[in-house]
Amino acid sequence: LGQAVKEEVDRLGSEEARGSVQVLGEEIPYRALSVRMANEPVRQRRRQLQQARDAFTARLNPLREQIVERQGRLARQALGFSSYTDMYAELKGMDLDGLAATMTQVLESTRAFYEESFRRALRQACGVELGQAEKHDVAWLLRARQWDGWFDGSRLLWALQQTLQELGLDHPGGAAAGRVRMDTELRPRKSPRAFCAPVHVPGEVWLVILPQGGQDDFRALFHEAGHAYHFAGTDPDLPAEDRYLGDNTVTECYAFLLEHLVADPAWLVRRLGLSPLAAQQYADFARLDRLYFLRRYAGKLLYEVELHRSLPVGPMAARYREILSQATGVQYGEVDYLADVDDAFYVAEYLRAWALEVQLREYLRSRFGREWFARPEAGEFLRELWWWGQRPDGDQLARRLGFDGIEFGPLVRELTAPVGVSGGAV
Repeated sequence: LGQAVKEEVDRLGSEEARGSVQVLGEEIPYRALSVRMANEPVRQRRRQLQQARDAFTARLNPLREQIVERQGRLARQALGFSSYTDMYAELKGMDLDGLAATMTQVLESTRAFYEESFRRALRQACGVELGQAEKHDVAWLLRARQWDGWFDGSRLLWALQQTLQELGLDHPGGAAAGRVRMDTELRPRKSPRAFCAPVHVPGEVWLVILPQGGQDDFRALFHEAGHAYHFAGTDPDLPAEDRYLGDNTVTECYAFLLEHLVADPAWLVRRLGLSPLAAQQYADFARLDRLYFLRRYAGKLLYEVELHRSLPVGPMAARYREILSQATGVQYGEVDYLADVDDAFYVAEYLRAWALEVQLREYLRSRFGREWFARPEAGEFLRELWWWGQRPDGDQLARRLGFDGIEFGPLVRELTAPVGVSGGAV
């Protein structure tokens, strides 16, 4: 499928990378607009940035439609599946309809807590009500500039290095350090979305991040470090399928494990010097952030299961707006109905990884203590897991940790625990 649409995908990426818009009296690269929105305190100016971004996105939607529809037709006509959705359910070994049903339950079980908490946060940060808030309001809320003083960019790489050293996973000049290469350069047309590029596993793994400021940078760096050190710690003798492919639930679980250290009160006190009260307050904010994204991605899965069974896809724009707005309580437009879709149902692996990470973290705490992240023995255990690359799937990893498989109950209980309780609700 990728081979069939490679020219369109390349053209789309080039248009996004080269594109810019005139807004607020200046020319801003398309890929920089999301960063500007998240850092713009004036709501009307944020809305102008959002409108400029949406107009540019809309111009590329015909090309996105070509890509999605061609892949959908090929899945049916050339590969013999009933739909793109059913093809990936079979190839990934995932019950996507069953996961969608579980996400419907997750949305319902978290609704009351989410609506009360997110409504309060939006009022305080943006002066708008849940149901009236727009995507740019959420970008400003979750940018959380009030915490910038604690998440000093000059300590970004240092905090990661110190954490890895305490776990015994890396040290200056170490093997993993030589394999993991970091691109943290500020470039105006650089993708705002941090990513890990496993070029040669395990010998050359790139971690790419566009620093935006504050806690976002810490979380993005630690997340991609989870990917990077997983791939860099993989057995080089494994078959290519087990080094590059497999169930991405596994590598996303390791990424979320390191990312969520940044929201762990004990880590914040130990590594960044926050007071216990400030650490707990930030942890409560980060938990609400995670709950928003859990609900957003639950909505995305429900939408994508429908989208990829539909040809043509144009009429699905209204469904995107409806499903995402209901899931988040935020006014989603129609324009991102294809731009907000990752290939191959990656959304399912994100969702499963969020649940699996809570299970892995609980295992680490029970075996190595509350501050497992400062124990070399915990690092050695992670190294043993990473050695197997992508060979196990998410449910196999969960069973190794003593569970029956991936379970969403612990995640839901953690994210809806009373304020002031972080990570102890599992």
